[in-house]
Amino acid sequence: MNAKTAFYTSLKNRILTTSVKHCLLFNNQIDEIASENTFPFPAVFVEFTSLDWLVKSRGIQKGDAIVRLHVAFNSLKTEELEILELLAEIHAKLQGFSDSDVYSQLNRVYELQDTNHDQIQVWQIDYSTTITDLGGYALAGYTEIAGGTLGLDLIIDDTKEISKPWLKHE
Repeated sequence: MNAKTAFYTSLKNRILTTSVKHCLLFNNQIDEIASENTFPFPAVFVEFTSLDWLVKSRGIQKGDAIVRLHVAFNSLKTEELEILELLAEIHAKLQGFSDSDVYSQLNRVYELQDTNHDQIQVWQIDYSTTITDLGGYALAGYTEIAGGTLGLDLIIDDTKEISKPWLKHE
């Protein structure tokens, strides 16, 4: 499973342990509610707003990600305090959550009440994390040796004059 899939699956499963009834990747479902098939509320849609990749070595990359949750409520059926309580419940499940092999701790960095929808309340919550992608490592044919160690011989040539005394080997 690739890193984005593993991250999304883990995040979705964590969100669905709350009172959320529906969780999918964001595809503008909220703005297209009239033409979309109905989905149960409350719903969360996950959007990767940015993913800036940095090559580490041998095909391994680390990506600083901002992931936006679009949390949607049917405002005709959900009381305002219930909305705030569910937002707190989601945050309690996600803040600091991580999978050390795939992504770092989630940290909330931004929140906005999106008031541009009829009969639907929407909150946008951004979390930052760093995702580690080993896909290039595997594609390059590198393999990990389970329990293996790497030996390294270091030879110091102290016969040469070193002009910087703090670099001298004693």
